[in-house]
Amino acid sequence: VVWRRVEGDKVLTIGTMTWSMDNNVSMEHSKKSKDVTTWNLILHHVTPEDSGVYECQLTSRAGHVRHVTLNVVGPPLTSKTGSSHLPEHLPSGQSYNIANLTVSVCGAEGAHGCSISITGRRYVDQGEKIFLRCNASGGARVPDEMDWFKGGDKIDENKYKHVQIYKIQSHAEKYFVSELTIEHSSLADTGDYICRSSTDDIANLKVTVLHAESANKRRGTNQGDNGAHKSMSSLENGASMTVASKISFLLMLLLALLWTHTQDRRTD
Repeated sequence: VVWRRVEGDKVLTIGTMTWSMDNNVSMEHSKKSKDVTTWNLILHHVTPEDSGVYECQLTSRAGHVRHVTLNVVGPPLTSKTGSSHLPEHLPSGQSYNIANLTVSVCGAEGAHGCSISITGRRYVDQGEKIFLRCNASGGARVPDEMDWFKGGDKIDENKYKHVQIYKIQSHAEKYFVSELTIEHSSLADTGDYICRSSTDDIANLKVTVLHAESANKRRGTNQGDNGAHKSMSSLENGASMTVASKISFLLMLLLALLWTHTQDRRTD
């Protein structure tokens, strides 16, 4: 796994080794199970200069690349409708783990800013909580209602009994927030989640539930185990052949001695 900063094409870490000369960069590596590992880039004592796009690349498999946008101090990074950004400010001097980031996606821009946005994690491990928040507080008026959809199918309590939806609305303070929670996610919960207000503003976020036994699976792990097994088998076979060779040699030597003794007796 290689972490690099896209701006300037600066390689930060390669495997568990810190490649950067910056002492504020480090790697947090842990093994959750036999085939699942985490490779988290840690930035200590961040400053505004650390803002930018970071790339995580799985070198053993082509095409496995993820990008994360980090913003330190200042407003969230918003450019085009639907772009993702960090939802909160990050004070200078604070350490931040940029893996498994929560993102906020603006679905529609209004006269007063983003009229509807959805916030949550794009990737969760199987069994972890899925938590999505839809905020429709930036429009010209507060919507009367908000609905959730998954892949175009409306989420209701009868069909999606494992999904909890909480809504809070205030016309006086002009906000409407709805939260969707799945306490224990399954692979079936993977999909495109959409929140739609009664004013027809829409925001969506694709959530992927990762299989615990296959997420971040390192290439060659099983091969290493098989290789060790084969090596042990080879040693055992080699040892068996050595013993067999010694026994054969002793038997041949014994037969030779017996034949020599028989010939001597005949001569006498």
